Amino acid sequence: MGLLCLMAFRVCCLSSERVFFHLLGSKQRGLSTTLVAFGGGAALLWAAAWAFSQPMMIVGALLPSLIYTLHFILYVTAFSQGEVNSVSPWTNLSVLLLFLWSPTGGIWGWLGLAAFAVAIWLMLERPARNWRPVLTVAAASALLTVGRILDLGQVHGPVLVYAANIYGWVSLWTLILILVKGQAGDVLRLVSQRPQWSILSATSNAASYLTLVWLIHRLPLSALEALSSLSALIAALVGSFWLLEPVSRRKMMASWLMSAGAVALLWDHLGGNGFQD
Repeated sequence: MGLLCLMAFRVCCLSSERVFFHLLGSKQRGLSTTLVAFGGGAALLWAAAWAFSQPMMIVGALLPSLIYTLHFILYVTAFSQGEVNSVSPWTNLSVLLLFLWSPTGGIWGWLGLAAFAVAIWLMLERPARNWRPVLTVAAASALLTVGRILDLGQVHGPVLVYAANIYGWVSLWTLILILVKGQAGDVLRLVSQRPQWSILSATSNAASYLTLVWLIHRLPLSALEALSSLSALIAALVGSFWLLEPVSRRKMMASWLMSAGAVALLWDHLGGNGFQD
């Protein structure tokens, strides 16, 4: 039950994170939104590391943090500029890439892969209105794939400390970019104008990554990302019914297919191995 609860908590965190990013960064610059969301997340993770663990610098977190910095900037920019129900399903590209990198080999895994492929085809066939956020999140998904593979080789010690290191470095790289571009004022204005979304974005963001590093050695990477992709459907539904974004039947069908593919990938692993704590 512990594993199931942790999996459900990750889905909830990711679903809320995507909506909060959109509310925080709407009509804002991607760099300032990234620093608010991830800088706040880093502060929370380091505070928790000081309270519950032995804080230390992890040199191995440096390279993954560079990859994640680029990923996060593209990711936040995509959700800031695009409709949640249009952008969110495309975050599932990382599932396909990780499955192809290390396929599980079972029939359910390949059925899940086929569901993702059909869903992507459905999304490609929809009339193009604004493809820039979609292409941005697709690039972010490719970088995320690399980051997850690097995480797998680095997460061996306290997960809280590793997560704090990753977010600390990401925040530092983003801050350097902001200072170079002279956008520090944008960050202060964003926090003062949208304090509630700043806090909620940082909290959900930190929690979602912390659950990932807790799960990374308990699920295959493709199954772990498939679990994450379930949140794409929830975020798309929230975008449609709460944020009142326009949604087509084809787009929603693609979201459902991707979620079905995620369940198939999870079952391919968990159905044979059981939910072991």
